[in-house]
Amino acid sequence: MSTNELLYNVMLRSEGKELKMPILDAVCAASCLKLSALKGRSRKRELTEARQIAMYFLLRSGKSTTQSGDELNRDHSTAIHSYKRITNLYGQKSERKLTEMVDKISDLTGIRI
Repeated sequence: MSTNELLYNVMLRSEGKELKMPILDAVCAASCLKLSALKGRSRKRELTEARQIAMYFLLRSGKSTTQSGDELNRDHSTAIHSYKRITNLYGQKSERKLTEMVDKISDLTGIRI
């Protein structure tokens, strides 16, 4: 089990406290990725999906598309695409892994879907 998975499990076991964690940290913990990889240029599927989820939550938290894109070194149009993609895929049977990750991050950040 990785350090990020351990952190996630420990946080979920906290008794009765509302878990609030910075969005990018929560995405890194739930996806077992480093922040530098999340902000990097790689186009590997696991990284792009984690970035899209991060932008989705940044937008849900009230940040603008420009601010959300800037957090991950991307353009505002990427933030718009990310929000639409996650909104469309969330809850689909074929996207169980994505749905589980979104749910984990929602639990960690306190941002509801």
